[in-house]
Amino acid sequence: MIASHEATITSAVRYSEDEAAFTRTGRNGVHRVEANGFIAGGFRHRTSRDRDPLLHRHVLVASSVQKKGSGKREPWNGQDWYVSFGEDFGSRSWDDACKYGFVSAGGGAWYSRTLRSLPIGARVFACIPGSGLGYVGVGTVIGEAMCFDDAILTVDHVDTKMTDLSLIGTYFSWLR
Repeated sequence: MIASHEATITSAVRYSEDEAAFTRTGRNGVHRVEANGFIAGGFRHRTSRDRDPLLHRHVLVASSVQKKGSGKREPWNGQDWYVSFGEDFGSRSWDDACKYGFVSAGGGAWYSRTLRSLPIGARVFACIPGSGLGYVGVGTVIGEAMCFDDAILTVDHVDTKMTDLSLIGTYFSWLR
């Protein structure tokens, strides 16, 4: 099972590199240039938050690439960020994220704190690793990261507490 899991992760990262490894150059990043690939690190987990058996991996991708054929690394543009939106059964739901326009962190306080580093105005590329879907969305950060219990989303022009929404996933407050 672990070999199959690792093969899936490798395939997902290679697909992501083929589809999204690029940088932008020139004034205001007007030129898109292919890159050699990603620098990534993964963390394998064997249980869910509830300690049920659940083999999954969180992959963190550095936002710095090397232009193909250049032999040198291009500086990060400071705007583009990658978010791994893993879907665990009964946990986060990409359908919720699309319907209500948010991303969330899973797996504990470290991942939630990472979302705090997303500056307002940043462009976020979301990927569901291991799903066969690859990159599933692009969005712009419009507010600071908030705990689930405190989060307020605008739904049909009305500010609504996230806890009052009909959600598919189960969310926790890790930021405190």
